[in-house]
Amino acid sequence: MKVILAIIMMSCFFAITLCSAHAYDLLEIPTEVLYHDEESACNGYTLFGMKKGYLIDMQGRVVKVWSKTGANPRLLDYIDPADGSSHVGNVLDSSKADPSNSEGLVEYNWNDTVVWSFLASGTDANTGYDWDDYYLHHDWDRIYNKALGEYTTLFIANKVVD
Repeated sequence: MKVILAIIMMSCFFAITLCSAHAYDLLEIPTEVLYHDEESACNGYTLFGMKKGYLIDMQGRVVKVWSKTGANPRLLDYIDPADGSSHVGNVLDSSKADPSNSEGLVEYNWNDTVVWSFLASGTDANTGYDWDDYYLHHDWDRIYNKALGEYTTLFIANKVVD
C-alpha cells in the first residue's frame, strides 16, 4: 500500500512540475485571443507582466511592451495637479521580477524610462523607519491624497521578525 501511495505521490509531483513548466513556456509565445464575444465584452486593454509588461488589445495584439517591468505592473492614468506632470501611460511596478520580495517600486514612462523610484533601504529621515527590516509585499497602488493635496503611493510591507 505504501509503495502504491508513493508512486501516486511521485506521479502527481511530476505532473504538476511539467504543467507548470508548460504554462511558463506558453507565456513566451505571441499572445492571441481564443474567443472574443464583441457584444458581451467591454472594449479595452489588458496589462499583465511576465519579465516584461505587456499591454494587449481586445484582439490579443501587443500594443506596448515595457521591457524593465516585473510581474505585477499597474497602469497609471493621471495628471499631477501639483506640477502638471502627466503620468498617463506610465507603469508602476516592483523593482524586482518577484513582487513578493521586492526592494522597492519603480515608475516607468511610456518610453521605458524611470521617472520615479522608491527603494526600501536604510533609515528614513522623515519617519525613522529602518527599511532594512522590511520588504515590500505584492500589492501597491497610487491614490490622490486630499489631506496632502498630492498623489501618494501606498504599499504593503512585511517586517522581518527575529
